[in-house]
Amino acid sequence: MCGAPVVLNMLTNHPGRKPLDTLRPRVTTGAVGRHLLQRLLLAGLNRVVGFIVSHGYGLTETGGPVVTCAWKQEWNNLAGRERAQLKARQGVGMIGCPEVDVVEPDSGKSVARDGSTMGEIVLRGGSTMLGYLKDPEGTSKCMREDGWFYTGDVGVMHPDGCYLEVNSDRSKDVIMVAGARRI
Repeated sequence: MCGAPVVLNMLTNHPGRKPLDTLRPRVTTGAVGRHLLQRLLLAGLNRVVGFIVSHGYGLTETGGPVVTCAWKQEWNNLAGRERAQLKARQGVGMIGCPEVDVVEPDSGKSVARDGSTMGEIVLRGGSTMLGYLKDPEGTSKCMREDGWFYTGDVGVMHPDGCYLEVNSDRSKDVIMVAGARRI
């Protein structure tokens, strides 16, 4: 199933909840920060109240989730805080969206892959919309001729160049301070 972070939080804090001993249900959620993930990962490796959690990212314009955190087995041996930091990432393209980047919105140039330089998340692939119906102006604001969809979401790209991390901010909230981008 897919569930918003608020749904996972409600399940985790429900007074009548019981552990899921026999079932291993999977849930995909998105836009969960590492601190919330750390609190939610209560039931063991990669589990939230018995659910095996996958962290994804997508939008209506991409037909739902298009990137995910591809979990690596060796991460199971890490401490809870480190696991939460890794699970907070997304960015491994799923079949409908093989191309993901974080760019400077004005230039379209990729930001540094350092896990801290923020930019706008852009997506390109078969599940990305071609444009907004009967709204050429809206389409021109987010779609580029080369097929990149500018999401309006802020993120960082990690050094491996594969994993991005979505911030809770929108790019319209990015302001310039002394020539540097600040959120």
